[in-house]
Parts: sequence; structure tokens; C-alpha cells
Amino acid sequence: SGGVDSLYTVLKHINDPNALPARLTDIVYMIGVENRLDRMGDLAGTTEQARKFAEEVGLNLIIGTTNLRNIAESTEVTLEWEPHYIGSVLASIGLALSGNFDFICIGSTHSYSGLEMRYGTSPSRTSCFPMMSARSFTMAAK
Repeated sequence: SGGVDSLYTVLKHINDPNALPARLTDIVYMIGVENRLDRMGDLAGTTEQARKFAEEVGLNLIIGTTNLRNIAESTEVTLEWEPHYIGSVLASIGLALSGNFDFICIGSTHSYSGLEMRYGTSPSRTSCFPMMSARSFTMAAK
């Protein structure tokens, strides 16, 4: 999403080759995860910031767009985005890209010490990510 959680995850793990199952090589910036597409203004500035960050840390940048938040928030069932959808949406994006990567790391909203069950990207909720992994592909929240 380009948020603080994902940027922290990159900075925490980029220089530690033993922290993750594979070395970080790319950053995936998905437009439409953090905010609905119909509520976003000009994305040029945000996209440029993502490009600069990726360049500074020496990673490739992949930019994509999703309308899953628009769909989820336009249904008659009104569930909150963070606790009910965001974890599975990020996992589905990871699975969609699994043919290109051996490992996808999804930034956790909270650490174990500050655990809050409210969000779908909390480490305790993302224990389902290994079940969504495949023989040649692993997904984890860090």
C-alpha cells in the first residue's frame, strides 16, 4: 500500500540476509489498497515517492492497481476494511504475483509486543498465510 507498515518492513529486513526466507528484490506498490480508487486524487506525487524510495534502497518497483477496496466497500454488507479485508486482499495480491517470486513478505500492522487483534495484517491473524502458500512459493507477514 506504500504505508508506514510496508516501508518499515523493507527497512527492517533489507540488510539482514537471515531475516527472511529469501532476499528482498522488489517492492510492490498497489494503488487502491490504502484508499478507494474513486477517492484518490493525482497519483503522480505518490508514485514518484515510491520510485524514489525503491531506488534509495536498491529494489525494483512494481506498481499495480486494485479495485478490491471499492468492491468491498460498495456491497450491502458493510464490514470495516482493516479487520475484515486488508489481510486477505494483500494475500490475494501476493498469490497473483506468486509466479514471479519465491517469497512475498507482507508488512504487519503491529508487532507481537503491540499486538492488536483488530487489523487483518496483525501477526496472529496472518498465521493463515502459510496455508495460502504453495510448494514453490511462501508468504509471510513480518
